[in-house]
Amino acid sequence: MEQRPPKPASLPRTPSKEPCKSSVSTPFLLEDIKLPLILRQTSYQDIKSDLTRCMIRSGRLCLVHSQRWAAELLRTMDKIKLNGDFNGGVLSEAEQVEAEMASSNPAYFCIHNAMRRYQYAEAVAYAQGEEGAFARLPAMRFFYFYARFLHGQSLWIQNCEAPLDFAAVTEDDVKYSMKLKEEIKQEHLLNSLDPLMRYLYGVILRQLGLHALAQDQLILAIAEEPFMWCYWFELADCVMSTKDLTDVLSRVRPHWMRDFFLDRAYSALNMTEEAYGTCKYLRKTLFSSTAYVMSQLAKVCYNRREFADAAKLMEKVRIAEPARLDDMDFYSTVLDVRGDKVRLAKLARDLHDIDPFAPETNVAIANYCRIRDQRDKTIEHLTMAIRACPDAPLPWLLLGHEYTELKNFVRATASYQKVVELNPRDYKAWYGLGQVCENDKKYPQAAVYFYRSAQNGRFDSRVWNALGDVYDKMEQAEDACRAYWQAYQVGDKDDGAIFKLGKIYERDEKKDKMVQAYERYIEVCEETLNSNSNGKGKDDPNRPGFAYSDVSHAYLVVADAYYNNQRYTEARALALKAALYSPTDTDVKSFCESILEPGDPGFDERSVLEKTFQSEYTCMEQSLDEPT
Repeated sequence: MEQRPPKPASLPRTPSKEPCKSSVSTPFLLEDIKLPLILRQTSYQDIKSDLTRCMIRSGRLCLVHSQRWAAELLRTMDKIKLNGDFNGGVLSEAEQVEAEMASSNPAYFCIHNAMRRYQYAEAVAYAQGEEGAFARLPAMRFFYFYARFLHGQSLWIQNCEAPLDFAAVTEDDVKYSMKLKEEIKQEHLLNSLDPLMRYLYGVILRQLGLHALAQDQLILAIAEEPFMWCYWFELADCVMSTKDLTDVLSRVRPHWMRDFFLDRAYSALNMTEEAYGTCKYLRKTLFSSTAYVMSQLAKVCYNRREFADAAKLMEKVRIAEPARLDDMDFYSTVLDVRGDKVRLAKLARDLHDIDPFAPETNVAIANYCRIRDQRDKTIEHLTMAIRACPDAPLPWLLLGHEYTELKNFVRATASYQKVVELNPRDYKAWYGLGQVCENDKKYPQAAVYFYRSAQNGRFDSRVWNALGDVYDKMEQAEDACRAYWQAYQVGDKDDGAIFKLGKIYERDEKKDKMVQAYERYIEVCEETLNSNSNGKGKDDPNRPGFAYSDVSHAYLVVADAYYNNQRYTEARALALKAALYSPTDTDVKSFCESILEPGDPGFDERSVLEKTFQSEYTCMEQSLDEPT
């Protein structure tokens, strides 16, 4: 919605009632949703006409976010000089009536002014007091229901007794929305709804958890007025799965705003590669330098763990719009992950000068306090951000992380549950709940949460690693192996999932599979060394780190298997590499002494050994982390 994000219907507070998955099969690949992106095939005049209509009409109806989005894109287009005069396009009958109303009607200005001042009860009173033909205009009817909806939301926030504590949504919390739903339903039975009322009806249905019905209403609204960005925006929030997205795309008409809808829907569904491709496409259009497009691409890069690229894009946004607050909380999180104290301090100071009470400012200050290990101040500023905007998921998520690090698992659970309530597709919140249960040794519940996280964030190897660890602790070796293999398939870099897989096979005496797993682990290690020697140094936060003992063990096991298979030359080479990583390990030393021939570098000849492999392991000390 526009003025204030509505509160969605809740999930059960304790999802542990959901049956635990006894096994984790390799998940189905995301459905191929390959629709042609059509923005670059649309004429300049058509795009500008749609954006102008969206900007003007959204402004008249107090749909401020939709108005700002259109205005941002138009600013970029105005910098492009093309031949020919621009025609603003043919206005619909509703737009013509609204334009006439906005030019001279005092009641309209009273309602509009009250909405801008967040005095929704006053706006309802003005709209209710009108009579005659003017009161029956679609815009006035929309104002009446829209102001009532926002008034109900503001009352819910004001009456919330403990805004920082999680509580499941009750019928009393959504009583205003339920009442509006029934009234609009009666309107729908008596008169066919216009696009604006379908939009509002869809928003209310989404808040009540009726996503399929909300999709129907929003698709009908888009069919009549595809140039209204707010319709597409809300439709993306109603898409809860790839199946939903496929169904929606088969029903909406081709329009250039569909490309922006796809970008938002892909990101919401954690379809990272699809979102990345769409954002890269949008960067090659008229809107390449738009703050919105650059911010969206930065978020996708962050999910791909390309933190340097995300930081560069957000820095471009800062340079283009120094006073911008939108997405600066996300930028501060990127800087926190990168450990960039200098830029984070400057960002927090600049945002404080712009608006010290904005939630984005408090999140930025909280991230700066966190990087300085000032936990109390971090929690204080995150709390201030939540009080300013209770329905923003990011402060709740960061607060959950803080409480987890402080071992306050009760508060951490409440924070993560709030994120899941606000956005059930947020895999990081499910992951956080799994971590809390794992720390409390509640492994079955942790497995449920990690599995939900894996369903929503299949691309993140850390989720599959965590799921494999829990199954391993539950002595479900087969399920653990599947989870570790999936982590390796999606590009595990940090946690050595394939090494853990080899350890399980070694423990279960499955020698052939054990050797294959360790061979793959050795390939990962050597690829990492090669990439680091090509300039990817220790300052990269995305740099994988391996324990010397794990690498040495993998070399030793594979060397022993090769030696038993009479592959003596390869076995000796791997044994020497094992000795390089663990020069004091007695098992490595005895194995090397048993297979080395006269003339081979001896185990005690450390300098000779280092010289032999100097070219291959120049960056070993910079790229591998000793286990603590």
